[in-house]
Formats: sequence, C-alpha cells, structure tokens
Amino acid sequence: MPSMTSSKTSDNLPAGTLTVTGLHPSGAGLSTFEGLTVLVPGAIPGDVVDARWTPPKPGGRFGLAQSFTVVSASPDADPTRCPLADACGGCPAGRLRYEAELAVKTRLLLEEPLRAAGFAVPVETPAGQPEGARTGFRNKAILRPVRIDGKLRFGMYRARSHEVVPAEDCPQTPAWMAEALRRTAEVLTEVPLYDEKTGEGILRAVLLRDGAVGGTTDEEPGKAARTRLLTPVLKSFDAVDLQTLDAMLRAALAGRDGREEKEDLRVTLIWRENAEPGNAVPGPGRSWSADAVDAIDARVMDDIFAVGPDTFLQVNAVQTPVLYRKAIDALELTGDEDLLDLYSGVGTITLALARRTKGRVLGIEVNPKSVENARRNAARAGLENRTRFEAGLVEDLLSNLLAEEASAGFRPVKAVIDPAFKGIEASVAKALGDAGLTRLVYVSCNPQTFVRDAKRLEAAGLKLIRVEAVDMFLGALHLEAVGTFVRNG
Repeated sequence: MPSMTSSKTSDNLPAGTLTVTGLHPSGAGLSTFEGLTVLVPGAIPGDVVDARWTPPKPGGRFGLAQSFTVVSASPDADPTRCPLADACGGCPAGRLRYEAELAVKTRLLLEEPLRAAGFAVPVETPAGQPEGARTGFRNKAILRPVRIDGKLRFGMYRARSHEVVPAEDCPQTPAWMAEALRRTAEVLTEVPLYDEKTGEGILRAVLLRDGAVGGTTDEEPGKAARTRLLTPVLKSFDAVDLQTLDAMLRAALAGRDGREEKEDLRVTLIWRENAEPGNAVPGPGRSWSADAVDAIDARVMDDIFAVGPDTFLQVNAVQTPVLYRKAIDALELTGDEDLLDLYSGVGTITLALARRTKGRVLGIEVNPKSVENARRNAARAGLENRTRFEAGLVEDLLSNLLAEEASAGFRPVKAVIDPAFKGIEASVAKALGDAGLTRLVYVSCNPQTFVRDAKRLEAAGLKLIRVEAVDMFLGALHLEAVGTFVRNG
C-alpha cells in the first residue's frame, strides 16, 4: 500500500483516519477531520488513510499531512501506471486510472472555474493521450541532483517539499535519458551539489531534450541530425575544470570512456551557468559548448525547429500536434487571411499557420533567442517572406507593429495567442479588441488566468463561444485549454 513520511513527522501531531474526497489544485488529496480540511499529498480521491498532520498556521485554512498509510486504496487507483508515483511529486494524479484523472482535471480545472466566472460555454471532452502512447512521450526533463548513500542520483522534488527523490527512470521520458543521467552521475560525482538555502555548491540540475520523440528530424537520408540535448546547469563555470569535465562527459555519453563498450547516445552537450538564487532551470546565464552549437533539431508537425536549453516547446510530443490542430481548426481559415501569432516562441504555430494561408503571419515573442531561432526556422522552411518575428513584450509592441504593418497592407483578421502561465496583460486584451479581429483562439496552460483573460477579452468585444481541452500533462493537475472567441455582434 502507498505511504508517505516527512521529516516533520512527530508522534505529537494530530492523527486520525481520513477519507480523501477530492484533489486540491496543488495535487494534494482533500479530506476533512472534525471540521478541519486536511491536505494529504500523494493521496487520491477514494483513498482511506491513517494520517498525522500539522495544524493550519495562524490565518491558514488547511492542515497538512506529514505522514500517512493507505488503509483502503481508492477504487480508481491504478498501481501499474507509475512505479515512482508514491514518492515523486511530479505527477500527483499518477496513481489514478487515466480516465478518472481526465474527469477530475476537467471538472476541477475548467468546468468549475468557468461556471464560477459566469461562463455558460460547454467544455468538450478532453483529448486524452492514446493508451499505447503513455510512456516515453516527453521531449524535455529537468532533474535535480541528490546524494543517496554516497552515490550521485538525479530526481524530482517530493510533493510539497524540496526533498529530491530519485526519478531517472520516469516512464514518461525516453529510455536514453535514464542512461544519459547514469553516465552523467559517474562523471560529475565529485562536483559539489548546489544547496538552494545556502547558495553553496556547484551542480544545480541537468536538463535533457529530445527533438525526435514521435518521429525523425533527418532532412536527408543518412544525415545524422542533432536531436538529443543534455545540459548540466552549474552555479559557476570557473569553479570547475569545465573543459576536462566536458571531455569526460562527452566520452561517457558516446560510450567510449574506456571501461566498457556502450552505445553511443548521440547527445549534444551544452553547459549552462546560472549563479542566480532560487531553483529556476536553466535560468539566466551564459551557455557553452565545445562544438559552438546552441540548439538541437526538433520536429513539430510539418517543420523542424532549432531548440536550445531556454526554448519553450510543448513537452508532450504526442499531444502537441493534437493541440495545434485544434487551435488551427478553431480559426476556420479560408486560406488568404493575414494572421497574428502572439507569444510565438520559436514559431511552431506561426509556421503551421503560414502553411495554411496565402497571407502573412506576424509573431511576437519576448525571448530574443527564441525569435532568432524562429527566423532561422522560417528560413529553413522557405517561409521567411510570409512571416515576421519581433522580440519584445506583446503589450509593448502589438499596437505599434499593427500600425506599422497596416501601411504595407497587413490587416490581420484572426489570431492565435499562446501566453505563458501568467496569461495576458489587460492592455493586450484591449489591443486585440481594437484590432478588428473576427476570430481569436487562446491556447492556455493555466485555467485560472484563462478565465480572467476571457472576461477581459469579452469586455473588449470578443465573446468566448467554445472551450476544448487537450491533456498534455499525464499525472499532473494541468490541462491545456483551447478557447475560441468571436467578434461580439
């Protein structure tokens, strides 16, 4: 039976038998005991647990379970989904049957917030991940270092803590990543680990990317494209002999470290320096590669994109085409429109739109490196003459760029926006309303800001008529929403 223990556990804490009835947005199980709501990280709806918990802090609302043992497992539990689910905090819903997970997420993340905000639009049944494609689908992983019994391991934070638990063998990542992490641990075993509290230490994390999950990126038969990336993140390059470590790690990843013959993992190695406090990865700082490369190739739908350590790219390679096709279909293109793609990243949606219209597409993205890569991607696709990418905040650039482009005959009638977790600024909603758009599609990873922004867009004259959902984050309390807005009246 699953159980959880925290370093805070004490026999003096309140204890009792709890029935978990729901999930908190954090992913913790929700239960009540004598009128007190208790969060139980790691438990799922339907579990009956014996638990000990800390009472709420002054002014707080929730008790927090510090240890629990499952007395009776939920009827919706699926112990076969992930062997790491009991310890790893990456997938709080990872013990649920997938169908039950989808139902809980749809209700909690979309239906209830939309209803509470006064929207009467239905939420279509989420596009779930196909049964045969629920492992090895992630194209990105970030793992933190930890020493266990003197051995360097890499893992994820335990639920509601910064305790790292080993997770190299996460079933959602391609198998090569686990092997690459093991070889990396052997090479970096003597590097001091970074401590978030004190700021001491060197090795902060390892970031891995796979551009070929779900397909090949080879543009020519026999051409070996760069599709695998490993980025060790260090507090300081100057604190280590970087060139020696680089040579050792390259040899290990290539299977030629001299001890035994191993498979060449064909990994591109780019190091990252990040001296800033906190736990952001890769975070601000310089990158270095002995090969002077800054990106690998990643295929998304019809095109190949340059993707570096900083690049935003949807992490679910199987569901990304599903998400983008829903967004494109929702635009109801006629084939000759000028279009906007805001928060455009490296141009994944921009190029897909440019392939489906004879008009031009304007992309705005805050990350200058992503804009540089977007232009490179457009040129590779032969679409540089029908796309334009500019770097900056959407709220700073949109109105001026629209006025500038209008003189050249560019008049967008439809738009896709795909902002980060914080959503859009109120000024952006107003500018979109003033732009004369007939149709707007909002791709959102945060239902809370989506609902807020939907109200702003409606105030600007764009009415929400449909919400679709795509599950991009199996086991996590996240859904990607696709909202369709049309001109009021």
